[in-house]
Amino acid sequence: MRQSLKRAALCLVCAVLLGGATSDPVKVGDPLIVDAAMIAKAARRKTLIVEIFAPTADNATGDGIAYIPVPQEWDAHNIVGAELSVVSAGTTGNLTVQVAICAAAATGNACSGTVSDVFSTVLDVDTGENHSGDSSSWAACESGGLSWEDCITGANDDLDPKETIRVDVDTIHTGTAAKGATLILYAEPE
Repeated sequence: MRQSLKRAALCLVCAVLLGGATSDPVKVGDPLIVDAAMIAKAARRKTLIVEIFAPTADNATGDGIAYIPVPQEWDAHNIVGAELSVVSAGTTGNLTVQVAICAAAATGNACSGTVSDVFSTVLDVDTGENHSGDSSSWAACESGGLSWEDCITGANDDLDPKETIRVDVDTIHTGTAAKGATLILYAEPE
């Protein structure tokens, strides 16, 4: 019995690591099908959580709302996904966010050189919503689990510790601005 419970728990863990549980419940005795390469890749995934706006602060537009130095452990990684959430939902329109990679610049200003947008489709939170996962535009990009390849510009997702990640808020809700915002970025080895 104990082995069966461990096996069912492992199936559930595998489902979560691979991007979400199936609609069918895992049952004791079900065959265990594991894609070892996918699990190993998910285990190497790095996560960066950035508070863009404090929980009670109204969202505002602007390039460079946040600057994040690329962590050393992200060397030779690619941005593979992102999530955006707000504390209090905004009304009318969408909150849209772009992430850019600023190449190292000799001027001393991190984003005075080449700046490349990472998302081909901006990350957004719809009116009355709290999370980008509910967004109609990003939902169309998702190819399953923590995989957003269709929304990310592959040529611009490479990370180097000499670079800076810049967060740009392109639009905010025009009725009532959302309050608080947190960005989550995911990176995996190239």
